[in-house]
Amino acid sequence: MKPYIPIIVVTLIGVGAFIVLSNTTSYDSGATQTSATPFNTSIPTFTLPQKVQPTKTQTPTKTIPLSTLPSSIILKDVQFASQAPLRNWDLPFQDFCEEASSLIAAFYALGKKVPSPEGISTELLRIKDFEDKNIGHYEDTTALETTRILKEFYGLTDVTLIQNPTIDDIKMQLAQEKVIMVPSAGRMLGNPYFHAPGPLYHMLVIKGYTPSGYFITEDPGTNTKGENYTYKFATIMNAIHDWNGDDMEHGAKVVISVGKQK
Repeated sequence: MKPYIPIIVVTLIGVGAFIVLSNTTSYDSGATQTSATPFNTSIPTFTLPQKVQPTKTQTPTKTIPLSTLPSSIILKDVQFASQAPLRNWDLPFQDFCEEASSLIAAFYALGKKVPSPEGISTELLRIKDFEDKNIGHYEDTTALETTRILKEFYGLTDVTLIQNPTIDDIKMQLAQEKVIMVPSAGRMLGNPYFHAPGPLYHMLVIKGYTPSGYFITEDPGTNTKGENYTYKFATIMNAIHDWNGDDMEHGAKVVISVGKQK
C-alpha cells in the first residue's frame, strides 16, 4: 500500500494498511531502491514446448526438470494496477493490496485488458462488495480467503495454494505461465517507496525472474513505481507470510498460483 501523506497504520485494522504518503502523489519518494535493480524488459517470454497439466495439489508437482528451466522468464501479458488508481489513499484503498493483486492476476488469467484508473477503482470496489457479503470483511484477507475472490468472483479454475514454496517451485509455476500472488509481511520487503515503516501486511504479484536473482513483480502498493518492480529472491522468500494479525513474521509460508483460464 503506498504514497505520500502519512496515514498511521492502526494495528487492529491490519491487512494492507500502510502508512501512506499523499492522495495526490505516489510512493515515489525519490529514495534509492536498495532491494531492486533496473529491469531489462527485453527478457523474452518463455514458451513451453508442450502442454503442462495444471497443478492440482497444494505442493506443486515438479513436472519440469530443474535443468530445463530458462535463466529468465517474464509473462508479458500481466498488467499493472495500483490499489489506489485515482491516487486516493484513504480507506478503503489503503487496504486494497489483496484486491488489486487479485485484479492483476484475474485479468491476466482471463486475457482481459486492465481498464482505466477510473475502471480499476470501480472494479476494486466491486471486489470489496463481494468480500463484505461473502467473507464478512475486506481488510487483511488471508491467502485462502483471497482464493475465494479468484474462484467465486472471477470464476477462475486454475487457482492453487502452495505451502512452503521454494524459489524453484515459483520458477516452475512461472514456466507453466502461471502468476504467483504473494502474501507478505510488508515491512520485510524493504521497498523504499513505502513510507516507513511500511505496511504490516502486503500482497503483490510475481510475473517473472531475472538471471541475476530477482523476481519481477507487479506491486500494487504504489501509484506507478510498482510496475515491473524487482525484488531479490531472498527478500521475497523471507517476506512470504500469510496474514497473522500483529505477529506477521510467524504467518504461514504460502503463495497462490493462478493459471490462464481454459
